[in-house]
Amino acid sequence: MQQTNSIIRAFTLLEILKKESDETHKLSQKQLLALLQKRDGSCTEKTLRTDLRNLMGILNPPSSEYEDRKEDFRIIYDGIEEERGRMTGIRYIHEFSNDDLELLLELVQTCTEIGDEERGKIIGNLKKLGSGNYTYNMESIKGIPEYSTMNTVCLRRTLRAAGAAIRQNRRLSFVFNKYDRNGRLVPARDDRYEVNPYYVVKYGVRYYLLASHEESEKIYIYRMDLMTDAELMEEERTSVRRIRELRHSDAMEYMERHLHMYYDEPRTVVMRLHRSVYTRFHDSFGGNYTLVRAVDEEHDEVKVFCSENAIVNWAIQNSEDVEILRPESARKKIQEKAEALLRKYSKKS
Repeated sequence: MQQTNSIIRAFTLLEILKKESDETHKLSQKQLLALLQKRDGSCTEKTLRTDLRNLMGILNPPSSEYEDRKEDFRIIYDGIEEERGRMTGIRYIHEFSNDDLELLLELVQTCTEIGDEERGKIIGNLKKLGSGNYTYNMESIKGIPEYSTMNTVCLRRTLRAAGAAIRQNRRLSFVFNKYDRNGRLVPARDDRYEVNPYYVVKYGVRYYLLASHEESEKIYIYRMDLMTDAELMEEERTSVRRIRELRHSDAMEYMERHLHMYYDEPRTVVMRLHRSVYTRFHDSFGGNYTLVRAVDEEHDEVKVFCSENAIVNWAIQNSEDVEILRPESARKKIQEKAEALLRKYSKKS
């Protein structure tokens, strides 16, 4: 019976430490004793000292290794009182810091792929990983809604199937869909798609599959929320070493060269930028560009390596501040698009 009481007392002590202390909130042995006695009147200063040291012996590495393994210690204290030998500044170090939890909570709060009920459940479970002293202000952070009829259950199935195919080096079969005028997903064609899957990437709020067709060296990109009925095929996929754009790079490098997930061949593009556009430029290209020269006091010449179709559309969106200088093929595409718009908007509606 005495051993049972000791175990219950130790669990109660651990629960109090987790709830009432953290990296910035410390407790004295006197405070701990008062909190324990509210739940277990039989607890004394002597049993507290014993239970506390037993817990530390179980949860912490040897004290001699503290300097080398600080991150592995769960219960720590500042020092020992000289007169009564009490520990001071006792706290439980949670596996996730308050900053870590805040970041995770923000990610869940702004995730548009889960429903309100599931979001609330996940947020509640995450908060339990921290102490009761920290207030997480989540009401001021909201995710921008995505206007689609995305079926998250179906998306998860597709993600699992694609992940399994990639791990097992198998081909993947699926139905690829599009939205009709009523906002419903309908097959884009009668036949199923059969591809060699290589990477699943997340770009913005959407997942995409990077894949090739049969023996082709070209990469194709599929929006995974438009894919349904995904199944692994028996055939092995074509080796990634045979795919020109992935042979010596990974998914991140591929995405940096294909703005907005355009999958045409990347090219070197030289542009003249007004310096006021650099914020928008960095939003799209980060640091993946070369500053060639200063043209004048307001303009720079820069060089990027990316999808030509993507840069053409980006340049049109920012046409007041951007001019593509080279290649000529990109300039011609912009000219053709501009002429088509002029013809369209010159007509009387």
